[in-house]
Amino acid sequence: NAKTVSIQLTKTQLLQRAISEFPLDMHKYFELAEHYADEDKFVEAERVLRSALDMSGRDLRVQEKLEDLLMRREGNKITIAERRATEHPTDENRELAQRLKLELARQEMEIYRARSDRYPNETQWKYELGVRLKRLGNHHEAIKVLQAARHDPERRGLVLMELGESLQVMKQFQPALVTYQKAIDALPDKQLKLKKAALYRAGLLAGGLKELALAEKYLSQLIGLDFNYKDAAERLDKIQKLRHK
Repeated sequence: NAKTVSIQLTKTQLLQRAISEFPLDMHKYFELAEHYADEDKFVEAERVLRSALDMSGRDLRVQEKLEDLLMRREGNKITIAERRATEHPTDENRELAQRLKLELARQEMEIYRARSDRYPNETQWKYELGVRLKRLGNHHEAIKVLQAARHDPERRGLVLMELGESLQVMKQFQPALVTYQKAIDALPDKQLKLKKAALYRAGLLAGGLKELALAEKYLSQLIGLDFNYKDAAERLDKIQKLRHK
C-alpha cells in the first residue's frame, strides 16, 4: 500500500496560495502583509501590499494599508534605536533615535494631511495631523488644525490638551488656560493620567497669570486624586500662602 503523505502548509503558504487562486481578493493580501509585519518581515509585507496596489488598480484602501505599514515599520526602527540608546547611551545612538523620530513625524504629517484633505468630515485625521505639526514645532498651523478637530466626541479631551499646549507655547496664555479648563471637563475618569496632567497645567498656568483662586482650585483637585503628583503639593502650599497673606 502506497502511503499518503500529507504536507502541512504554513500560514504563509496558505495565504500565498489563496492570493494566486483569487488575485482580486484584497483581504488575503492584507492578511499576508499583517502576518509578515507581525514577524518583523517588513520588506516582504511591503512587497505584498505593493503587488496588491498594482492588482487593485491603485485602490485607496490598499494605498492606506501600505501607508500604515510604512509608518509601523519606521516606528519599529525607532523602538530598536531607543533600546540601543538605553543599552549603549552614546551621543551617536541618542541622535539616531531622535532623527528617526523626526523623520517619522514628517512622514506621518504628509500621510495625515492627505487623509485630512481626502476625508474632511473625519476629525480623527485632523487630530493626528495636528499632533504631528505640533511635534515638528509648527504650533501656528497645529492650532488651526486642532481647533477644527475639537468637536471629535471620542478625542475631545485629548485634542483640547494638545491645543492648550500649542497655545501656551505661542504665549496665548489666557486662551490656553480656558482650553485646559475645557479639557478637565471633557476628560472622563478612565483617562485619569491625562486628567491629572490637565489639572496640573491649568493650576500652573493660572498661578502664572496670578489667578490664585483658580490655581488653588485645580491644584487641590489634583492633590485629591494624587498627593504625590510631581511638585503639586509644594506649589499649592506656595499659592495658599500668597492668597492668605
